[in-house]
Amino acid sequence: MPIDLYYDPDSPGCRSVLMTAKYLNIPLNLKLVILAEGAHMNPSYEKLNPQKLVPTIVDDGFALSESRAIMQYLCNQYAPENDIYPKCPKKRAAVDRMLNFDIGSLYKSIWDWIGPQVMQKQPPNSELEKEFAKQLLILNDHFLKKQKYVAGDQLTIADFTILVSVTFLLVLNYDLSKYTNIISWLTRLENELPFWDEYITKGIISLSFSINDSQTFKYSVIKLWEGEHLKPEFEKLNPQKLVPTVVDDGFALGESRAIMQYLCNQYAPENAIYPKCPKKRAVVDRMLNFDFGLLKSIWDWMGPQGLERKPPNAELEKEFVKQLTVLNEHFLKNQKYVAANHLTIADFTILISVTLLYALDYDLSKYANIQSWLSQLEKEVPSWDEYVIKPAEKLKQLFQ
Repeated sequence: MPIDLYYDPDSPGCRSVLMTAKYLNIPLNLKLVILAEGAHMNPSYEKLNPQKLVPTIVDDGFALSESRAIMQYLCNQYAPENDIYPKCPKKRAAVDRMLNFDIGSLYKSIWDWIGPQVMQKQPPNSELEKEFAKQLLILNDHFLKKQKYVAGDQLTIADFTILVSVTFLLVLNYDLSKYTNIISWLTRLENELPFWDEYITKGIISLSFSINDSQTFKYSVIKLWEGEHLKPEFEKLNPQKLVPTVVDDGFALGESRAIMQYLCNQYAPENAIYPKCPKKRAVVDRMLNFDFGLLKSIWDWMGPQGLERKPPNAELEKEFVKQLTVLNEHFLKNQKYVAANHLTIADFTILISVTLLYALDYDLSKYANIQSWLSQLEKEVPSWDEYVIKPAEKLKQLFQ
């Protein structure tokens, strides 16, 4: 009977447990507990975990909390011979030391710095930064100086818990480049762990959404239907007289995809939503360019129906159907997202193009991979209703 795991995917501790179970091939019955919605405050959950925190497991009636204790239990109960938590007392002690180093020093100091920024929207505290920088230095200059992993020369559960702690910093685009041994260790784990994208990359991206959703923008509404984009003052910012346009400290930029790339490069250079690796980035760029053709073919079919009240053109429909088929049968055939096995900015732009078809109630049911991808994004993308459903409904009204 699978173990019940009560978890929030944004929780670093939950991701440590998930990685341990995945590594050991231990089946889990996942029970979602969204902290932001207060699900952990329910009396029924409090009976399992009086601390009202995640993660919590229930294994044949045995309830256990605290991520590191859960990781140790999973190893002891289901994989006692696995070197990921060694039986040798001395080797095990080295792992336990690093678990304690993480909970008492490293993760604590990182959260003490990140927490107020996230929960109370406070500016970064330089004194608190010094504390976790000191812990990173110990990890870099001592524990990882002469060994490949944090507790020795083999992978252990200590690597999992410290990995999620360190990569927590990437959510706020913290620069780790001066910690060369940590960077080498992270690169090694990325190459070795088949579930890196699932639990690290996606975790960083998801937390980035949650934390950075309040990135400050001053919004200036441009009503295209009223011709506001044709005014001379807007033309000075964007000679094409199109939206969107951003102005960042005097720097004006048009073209939505270029803006997305700029925001990533300027404000989130470490975020995997627009990868730094040239090959991975090239794949994203390819899909951004593919979308130009996809969007054009969709709008060539939709535009005359909405703006000129013309009937649907079967020949124009064939063109965007061809593009949808390529997306469905090639790009989404063997991966969850359009450019990788994790979310990227290419998903955002292609999502908007495809869901334009919602405005005309176009039937997408025959595109099974596109349907799965849309369902996945609906679960993961914050403000789905605000940026996908409501605009489609508004466009639908214009087309009626």
